[in-house]
Formats: sequence, structure tokens, C-alpha cells
Amino acid sequence: MEEVNAISLNMELLTKKLDERANFKKDREAIQQHISTCDQNIMESTKHEVAYAINNLRPQKEGTTSRFKSQGNTKSSLPSLREFVISQAKVNENINNKLLAHEKILEVISTKMESFATSVKDQLDFNKILKS
Repeated sequence: MEEVNAISLNMELLTKKLDERANFKKDREAIQQHISTCDQNIMESTKHEVAYAINNLRPQKEGTTSRFKSQGNTKSSLPSLREFVISQAKVNENINNKLLAHEKILEVISTKMESFATSVKDQLDFNKILKS
């Protein structure tokens, strides 16, 4: 009877570990999907920022109007230093926001990895119990 109880307990532990493993796989897939989505969004927004910077900071052809009004020399269609600095500050702020978002993602991944490490340790302990 004790052997049956021991086997039953081992089966319950094994079932629990299998459930944890299935949950880990689901979490890993969700993290990978989230990272993929974030990378695509960052690439798209970076493309837009670069295009914006190129379109707004290069000299304009004759007959076209620049988004920036030049100060001083009226023949120049280049933006003023002040406008350039403001534009660069916006780009820097966007990059900073993206870095903060990535930091949060890394924190989530770190938490999941800690959980995984604990599960692996528990699995190793369980394997030792089964061997003895």
C-alpha cells in the first residue's frame, strides 16, 4: 500500500512538473512574439524618424518651401541651428523612450528566466528523488 501511495505521489509531482513546463513554453512563446512585435514597431518608427530628419534637414529645391524658416540669409533653405537642435532633441527623446520600453521587456524576461531556473532546479531535485 505504501508503494502505491509513493507512486501516486510521484505521479502527482510529475503531472505538476509537466504543467509547469507547458506554462513555461507558453510564456516563452508569448515573450518571443512580444519581442518580435516590438522590434517591428521600433524599426518602423525609426524609419519614419530618419525619413523625417532627412526630409526636413536637407536643402530644398528652388520653388519649394522648407518646413523650417531660415534665419538671416534668405537664400539658404537649411534650418537654423536652434531648429536642428530641437529636432535632434525630439529624436533623442524617442530613442530614450524606446530604451525604457526595452528595459521593461528585459525585466520581464529576467523574471521569467528566474522562474525557469527554479523549475529546472526543482526538476533536478525531483529526478534525484526518483533515482533513490
